[in-house]
Amino acid sequence: MLNKKKILTTLLDGTLLSDLFSRHIKFIFVLTLLTLIHITNRMNAEKIYIEIAAVKSENKILQTAAALSLSKLMFASKESEVLKLVKEKELKLYSPSKPPYTVYIPKK
Repeated sequence: MLNKKKILTTLLDGTLLSDLFSRHIKFIFVLTLLTLIHITNRMNAEKIYIEIAAVKSENKILQTAAALSLSKLMFASKESEVLKLVKEKELKLYSPSKPPYTVYIPKK
């Protein structure tokens, strides 16, 4: 009976909790520190993941724009389009009548 009264009094007056807390203060501190590191690391990883998703989206848009620009450039650089532009601008340019040839310079 005395033993039960002692346990009950130690629970009610808080000495049991204070004894446990004082004995394991280092362990509680390490757990708290690890929890804070884990939370910080997770938040940082989520922020990086969001940035990666935004960059991927922007990359897709830029790839589409680059393909469109390349298509326009390829169309504009066709020989028929170039000739059409030369006629519109009334430039005095003509297509060559002779094929290109290589100039050889003799070595001395």
